[in-house]
Amino acid sequence: MTPHHRVVTSMVLVALAITSWSALGVGSAAAQPAVHPAFADAVAQVAGSAFPGPILVPSTSATFFDPLLTRQNPASQGDTGTDGWRAPGVPMYELRVGVLGGDAPLVIVDGYAGRSAFVATFTRGINEEECDPAAPYCAYTPFIAGPPTEELIDGLVVGGQPAAARHQTCCNGETWAVGWYDARADVSYSLTLSFSMADQLGARGVDADHVAAAQRLADVANALVAAP
Repeated sequence: MTPHHRVVTSMVLVALAITSWSALGVGSAAAQPAVHPAFADAVAQVAGSAFPGPILVPSTSATFFDPLLTRQNPASQGDTGTDGWRAPGVPMYELRVGVLGGDAPLVIVDGYAGRSAFVATFTRGINEEECDPAAPYCAYTPFIAGPPTEELIDGLVVGGQPAAARHQTCCNGETWAVGWYDARADVSYSLTLSFSMADQLGARGVDADHVAAAQRLADVANALVAAP
């Protein structure tokens, strides 16, 4: 092999090595998924906050949220602080997209430091005390009497962590929410859908078959990613 051929061969081997390293993510930062455009403004409003854990958001690949883009002006807001209703006094972030004002937003993604928010809003309490604690499905009413208007479904998994879903059918449209505690990040997260976004799960009213809808909601939550 001539010196010229040795130089050319060395250059080819280096190029192949660089290509292989790049494919494996060696020597370069792994590409981060982009934030879903319906949530971009809300995420920008919480960027740089002192929230002590990852801020989970829908990415562009989360097509479940694409109907938000068909709205003429899908208002969005992002907040951080310690005044969240799930666990007052605890550091939190909240992303709200859709109808803002007198009605509930169409979608809320939030996170609270610690486990208290998950315990307070997604574990069984006095309203569910008549349900079989061994059964994953519980239909109940928060009122003194009357037929069940809400559902709690546990036994779900989001991000490899135990999760539970709540479904409210009264009194101003329907709402589905799923919550989980990420022990690794020490953060309680939840995803809430209302009105037309909740309707995408195809589960209105109260029905034991809604366990499947709760699983679909958990699948949507599993697609959330850490904000870049």
